[in-house]
Amino acid sequence: MNHLRSKRPSYESLEFEVEPTVVTRSKRPSYESLEFEVGPTVVQPAFSPGSFVAGRFCIERELGKGAMGTVYEATDLESDERIALKVLIQARGVDEEIRARFRRESEILSQINHPGIVRVFAFGHQDEDPWIAMELLEGETLGERIERQGPFELQDLLPIVHSTCSALAAAHAQHIVHRDLKPDNIFLEKGDSSRVKLLDFGLSYELNTKRLTHTGIILGTPRYMAPELCRSARSADSRTDVFSMGVIVYEALAGESPYQASDHGQLLGAILSGAQKPIREVRPDVPQSISDVLDRAMSRIPEQRHQTASEFCESFAVALQIADPDFYPANVSRDTIRNETTRRVEKSYFGSSAATTPRRETKSRKTAQEGSKRSVSGRRFALRNLIPVLVLLGGIVVAAIGAIMMFLQSR
Repeated sequence: MNHLRSKRPSYESLEFEVEPTVVTRSKRPSYESLEFEVGPTVVQPAFSPGSFVAGRFCIERELGKGAMGTVYEATDLESDERIALKVLIQARGVDEEIRARFRRESEILSQINHPGIVRVFAFGHQDEDPWIAMELLEGETLGERIERQGPFELQDLLPIVHSTCSALAAAHAQHIVHRDLKPDNIFLEKGDSSRVKLLDFGLSYELNTKRLTHTGIILGTPRYMAPELCRSARSADSRTDVFSMGVIVYEALAGESPYQASDHGQLLGAILSGAQKPIREVRPDVPQSISDVLDRAMSRIPEQRHQTASEFCESFAVALQIADPDFYPANVSRDTIRNETTRRVEKSYFGSSAATTPRRETKSRKTAQEGSKRSVSGRRFALRNLIPVLVLLGGIVVAAIGAIMMFLQSR
């Protein structure tokens, strides 16, 4: 069978009719010939809702405003947490000392790591306005709590005293004195009032550093100021904060100030003279042991006060346990209470309080009383030895005066 194969045509023999391709280019319009409607440029104000600070914090809303600054709620874009942004508004027009205090608050808060002191995430300037990004708190201040519910019960107040003194001790360990302690600067967190945050370190300073305060300027809130701070801001140390704690605890228990004054001058006079009203006159159910602790904390003489915030806290807890032997503070161990009752600095509990608060005699109390007696005996012994010396000096002075008189008469 023969297979027929068609002969493939040669491409060279094929003819194609190809029309020429015509490329046309549209003429681009001239920009000069176009017309645009451009509206006014809108510039978002700094520190307004939706604006950004340091490219990290997005402002949500304003929380509060004071004479010198504003606090905003913002979102930290790095952690997606809500934070508080404190801004010193119009800083260019304020005193340089106020700017320095704002910077110092930023630095101080950033270097103290304690759960009782508000955390700082960052700080800086924007358009020359200083700002601090800090922990956002929910709750109320101690001042608001006192105004809302009235005086505290002792057992309810102790956790607040303990937490506040713990935060103060951390600041004092860094050689930082608050200088403006008051109920409005003690923040009680929502849901657990024993969780305390210390606020507003703007008037605090570091010991042994350059002071920003000029002589004659009174800093702080007068009602809570120690006498030495009323005289000079340069005299403040940790015992200044102890004095303020005494006044704060007094107000929390009594619901009023220990100083009865109708104007600023009378108030300063009462503080300088130590004319505070005994708390048992305002609230008779307060034990004498607690009254003794407050009287000591509010002493006009710093050396007679509790020397540290921790000592004040322990004294308060011990006084409460003495008034109620069945009560043991949760934040203070039994060993601490037992050791504290033997210390000479607490011997005041076993004096006036013994006559008003009946309690069982313990070995530790007897030890403290014996120590007090030995101290008194030692002073009497020193006085007896001093009398002959004074008599001898008196005789020498009399003889010298007689010799001078005879010399003058002979002339």
